[in-house]
Amino acid sequence: MDNAGKEIFKVKYEVVTPIHVGNGQKIPKTELAFFPDKGLIRRVDFEKFIETIPPHKIKDISQKLRYAKNDFFNYILKSESLSLDNLSTEYDLLFLYNYKLNEITKMRELSSHIKSIFSKPYLPGSSIKGWLRTAILHYYIKRIKEAKPLIDNFYRQLDRLPSNPRQLRKEKGKMGSILEKQVFGQDPREDIFKFVTITDTESISKEYLGFAIVQIFHPLEQRENVQFQSLKFSQYLEVIKIKSHLEGKIVFNKDFQGYKNDFFKSKNLSTQLREHILKDLIGLPRDECFTKIKEICNIFSKQIISFNLKYLKKLKEEIKSSNLQNLIQYYDTQLIPLYEEIKSSKNQFLIRLGAGTEWHSKTVGLLIMDYFLKNKGLDFNQFYNRINRLQLFKGQRMHKKFEL
Repeated sequence: MDNAGKEIFKVKYEVVTPIHVGNGQKIPKTELAFFPDKGLIRRVDFEKFIETIPPHKIKDISQKLRYAKNDFFNYILKSESLSLDNLSTEYDLLFLYNYKLNEITKMRELSSHIKSIFSKPYLPGSSIKGWLRTAILHYYIKRIKEAKPLIDNFYRQLDRLPSNPRQLRKEKGKMGSILEKQVFGQDPREDIFKFVTITDTESISKEYLGFAIVQIFHPLEQRENVQFQSLKFSQYLEVIKIKSHLEGKIVFNKDFQGYKNDFFKSKNLSTQLREHILKDLIGLPRDECFTKIKEICNIFSKQIISFNLKYLKKLKEEIKSSNLQNLIQYYDTQLIPLYEEIKSSKNQFLIRLGAGTEWHSKTVGLLIMDYFLKNKGLDFNQFYNRINRLQLFKGQRMHKKFEL
């Protein structure tokens, strides 16, 4: 990296809940061996595994594989009593919310965490920067008086969403960028965040990888006079385990003058917003800048925590799940006290990354949800019917899911 004209700061990250950032790859169940009695899963290096099998048994095992189906290695291990030493890459099982051991057998594949070329996990800087952008957007859009016409127009567009599916799909693509482009710039060359680079963290040992089950619930659905309990299903993820530590960098480009000369000539709303954020945050002396970033991130974290806790309590009334009570208790007894501790600490703040973090912590979704719930006074079912019109979720009516 050319460090001329740059200020570089080291950042330390501590994982306080299991985190999964996917690389788009799935590890099939046929590459995994399960040992519930030992509390572990092991991914099998197939080539090394084959090398350990005596030649005279290969034909017999090949024949058995025709009947192994999803229980590939478990079938072989059971029938051949092969040693665990013949397997590699161990995952400690991370059981959340009283998940039963026998539920593992339902797994078809495991979503892989993003890794370096040496198969070591890390956190991508783009994910961290995405969090910061979203937190900053929410912070300033509510605090800059010049932004009021922008947010009012945004809400008016929510009220005018078309009912025609084709038109709605077209409008849906605009929802997330309406505010972002006004605040950060229509063109990447205008983006005030081009002065901030957040590097990928350094990779850490595979020993910090764990295994987690994400359980997804749907509330009861009313169809005419009949109620339906929506299906409960799960995702299986590689995660970086709690108390893992990673290191990265935040890099600031110190030269704002050319940007100011080129892009702050006109005084339209968009340039006013960017100039305000530049002066109030990115252009500050770095000690003040980090203090402001801490404040912004913790405010947004508290908004998400508060919204989720209210949502969970309402959802619990709908689906009557003891698991939801466990999660509500986790928020009350662990997550909120952790937030208060971090809030009072110097230069520490919470960020929310990875799978299962809900769309409202990554986009303008929290603004949309707050608007419908507070300004429109909608009840639970009306709220979801309205949100469903936005079609911001994959799959039919997936807005009712909540990931534990």
